[in-house]
Amino acid sequence: MLAGCCLLGVTACGSPNPAVSSAPATSTEETQSELNSSKKATSSKPKKTSSAKKASSKPKKTTSKNNADNNSFTLTKQEKVLYGVDPELYPAPLVNKGNSARIANLMKKAQSGGKYTVAVLGGSISQGAGSTGNNSYGALVCNWWRENFPKAQFTFVNAGLGATTPQMACYRMQSDLLRFNPDFVVVDFTVNTYGDYLLNVTYSTLLYRLLNQKNAPAVMGVHFTYCDKSQYAAGFSKKGLSAPDRQITAALNTYQIPTVSYHDYIWKKIDQKVFSWRDVGSDYIHPNNTGHSIAAVLITKHLEYVKNNLSKLAGKTPVVPALSEQHYLKASCLTNTSNAVRVGGSFKKLDGSSTATRGWQCAAGANGTLEITLPGSAKQAYLFASFASGSQGTVTVTGNNGSKQVFSASSATIPTLLALTKDQTHFKVTAAITAGSFTVYGIALDQ
Repeated sequence: MLAGCCLLGVTACGSPNPAVSSAPATSTEETQSELNSSKKATSSKPKKTSSAKKASSKPKKTTSKNNADNNSFTLTKQEKVLYGVDPELYPAPLVNKGNSARIANLMKKAQSGGKYTVAVLGGSISQGAGSTGNNSYGALVCNWWRENFPKAQFTFVNAGLGATTPQMACYRMQSDLLRFNPDFVVVDFTVNTYGDYLLNVTYSTLLYRLLNQKNAPAVMGVHFTYCDKSQYAAGFSKKGLSAPDRQITAALNTYQIPTVSYHDYIWKKIDQKVFSWRDVGSDYIHPNNTGHSIAAVLITKHLEYVKNNLSKLAGKTPVVPALSEQHYLKASCLTNTSNAVRVGGSFKKLDGSSTATRGWQCAAGANGTLEITLPGSAKQAYLFASFASGSQGTVTVTGNNGSKQVFSASSATIPTLLALTKDQTHFKVTAAITAGSFTVYGIALDQ
C-alpha cells in the first residue's frame, strides 16, 4: 500500500531519542475531539485504494529497442514520486532558494565525523501526527543525514507540539529545542498560524534566535497544507489552504532560509490526478506515512543538491538581519524541572520525555495545586495549558494580592496562553476537575 512505500532510500530514523514525541497531536485547524480521530487513523493501517494497490505493485517490465534482454522498467507517475525519481520533486518545490552556506559548512564537518543534532520545530505535523512508528518526516530527514555521513553520529530532537503557534514556540524554544544545541533544524508552522496576531514578529523571532546560536545551526523551512474539511468528509480533494501566510514567507526570505513547499507539490500532483488527498493524508490535515515520506524527500532533495555542490556553497554565512521587534526575544517557559513551581494535591509531574510532557497534569475526580514563584525579571506570566476534550471542571488562579481568575474547561480546549494578573510575584493554581484532565505545559514568561 502507499504508506508502506519507501522514497529514495528514506527509511525510519532508528530508535527514538528521549526528546522525540511519539504521540500525534492536533493543529490549530483541528479541535481536540478531532485529534482523537486522528490518533485512531494513525494507529490503524491505511486502507488500500485502487491507486494504492497500483503504486505498491512492482514496476512493469517493458521491451525496448535498446534493451534486447527485456530488463527495463516503466514507472507510473505515482511510482515515480514514490521511488523519488519524479523530475518535479526538485527544484520546483524549492520556493525560497535562500542561502545554503550553513548547510554546506555542516556537511563538510560531518564528513570527518563528530556528533550532531537534527531537529524539527512546529506543530502537530512536525510532532509526527499521521505517521506511524519512526516514519515522521523529521525522523526520515535525520536518517538521511545518518546514511549520507556515516562517520558522524546524529541525534533527533522533535520540538513539534500540536495545536501550537509560532508565538507559543517563542516561549518553549529554549526548553524544547535550544538546550539540545541543534545543528540542523527544519521549521514548520504553515497550518498553525490561526490566532497568532503578531505572526510577523513571532516567526521572525524564531528564525533570529536559531541563527544566532553559538554553533551557527543550519535552518530550512517547509510549508505544509491541509484539505478543505467539508470536502474531505465528502470524499473529495480541495485545498483548505490557498497559500502559506505571507508573513511567514516574508520572514523566511528576510533571513534567507532555504524553503520547500509540500503544499505546492502535493496539490500539483492532486491536480494532475497522480494522487488523491486520501492517498497522502491520514485526515484532512495530517500526512500519513506516504505524505511524511514525500515531505522528507522534498527536504532531502535540497540537501542532496548542497552535498553535490559543497565547494561552491560552503564558506562565509550571511549576516543575520536585525530583529525589528524584540518583545519575544527573551521569552521563556518554566517547566517541571524548575524549583520555582511546587506541586501539591493531585497534580502529577509528567515524565518530560516529549514536548507535551514537560509540565503537570490533574486528572478527573481530583483536586490539585501548583504554587508558582515568578523570577524578578518576569513582566507577564501565562498558564500554557489545555483541558482534554470533554473535560469538566474549573481552574482557579489566585495572586499574592488576592486577585482571582477562574478558567473553565471551555476556555482552553487546545494549548492556550492564559494571561495571569500582572504585578504579582506568587500564584496558586487550584484545579477541580470532574471529568477529563487539565494539563499545564509550562508557565510562559515575558521578560
